[in-house]
Formats: sequence, structure tokens, C-alpha cells
Amino acid sequence: MRTCKTVLVLLVVMLAGSGGAKAQTAKADPCEKAISQADMNECYGKEYQKDDARLNRVYHKAMESLQHDLVQAGSDQAQKQSAQTAVEDLKAAELAWIKYRDLQCEAASQQYQGGTMASMIHSMCMSMATEHRIDEIKQAHENGDGKLE
Repeated sequence: MRTCKTVLVLLVVMLAGSGGAKAQTAKADPCEKAISQADMNECYGKEYQKDDARLNRVYHKAMESLQHDLVQAGSDQAQKQSAQTAVEDLKAAELAWIKYRDLQCEAASQQYQGGTMASMIHSMCMSMATEHRIDEIKQAHENGDGKLE
């Protein structure tokens, strides 16, 4: 159990260095009551699924906002081109980020492959990277009353 907590701390430090400009505060361990490794694997897997669903909601709201800007541009070609570029750039950034996240988390869990902790480490990494991505999207696309969640 102590090894799991140490690994969690190391992953937080590793991903904090690759995150956005906003400083991250450590959140409570949602799986601290899990007793067995199987329980921890399942719990962290579910946490990642929640984080991924949250990211999808934030991403779609950001995309809806950009699409709205595109419609609002009307016949102003310069504004329309700018809005279209913003839509395309967010899509491209998200696809690139997914590739980065997958490679990063594969690397983070590689040393545990074949062991019972591998899926937990992978899920923890995926969750942390996803939380960072949510913050990045919000920082870039929230403005005034236009909150994404």
C-alpha cells in the first residue's frame, strides 16, 4: 500500500511538470479506502472514466462556443476565417494531446507491465493527464460568463 502512495506522489510530480501554467493542488485520494490491488485497479479505472467524461463535456462546450463564434461571424470573412481556424486548431490540439497522453501513460506504467499494479498506474496517469487537459482547455477558452463547467 505504501508503494502505491509513493507511486501516486511520483506521478503527480511528473505530470505537474508537464501541466499548464496553473499550479495544481493535490486532491484527496479517491481510492484511499480500497484494500486490495484489484480494488485499487477498479477504483482508479472508474476515476479515470469520470475524468474522461468530464473532459468530453468541457471539450464539447468549448467546441460549441467556437462554433457559435463561427456562426456569429456572419459575412465578415476575416472573423469567419479566424473562428474556423480556432475550431480546426482545437480539434488538432485534442488529437495531438490524446497521442501524447497515451504515450506518456504507457511510459509511466511500463515498468509495472506484467504486475498487478500496471493498470492502476496507467489509470492514475490517465486521470492526472486528463485533469491537466481540462484545466488547459478552460484556461484557453473560458471568458467572463462563458464557463465550460
